[in-house]
Amino acid sequence: RSGNSTPVSVLKDGEKYLPIYALGDGVQRWFYILGCMLIHRNSIICIDEVDVGIHPTAQESFCRTLITYAQKYNVQLFLTSHNLEFMDHFINASLELNKLNDVRIFTLKHDNKKIQSRVLNGKEAVHAREVYDLELR
Repeated sequence: RSGNSTPVSVLKDGEKYLPIYALGDGVQRWFYILGCMLIHRNSIICIDEVDVGIHPTAQESFCRTLITYAQKYNVQLFLTSHNLEFMDHFINASLELNKLNDVRIFTLKHDNKKIQSRVLNGKEAVHAREVYDLELR
């Protein structure tokens, strides 16, 4: 090997290979995050604003993939997001994959010069969204 980086390519529509840099920022970020989990197995990975650049229509699939890879490669993920829709997608994907027991959601609220925190497990988060329409961000 010459030490040059090898471009990553993606097979598009089963016909043509495209270099990853020819794809959008969201797809590049998706591959970068999954690559980090492959490289850093048995670790903890923190991702700020995990949903940035991920198209809303791809977020649920992205969440399922995150959960699947995290389990497969024994990676504990700490994710942040201000996006309520992303949180719903993540909770739905966790429910679909029977991983609600592995989810913890931390919420922070600034109240009278104090910051209050709350921790919900996956089942509590589902209940809070369905019954109380609580915004989890």
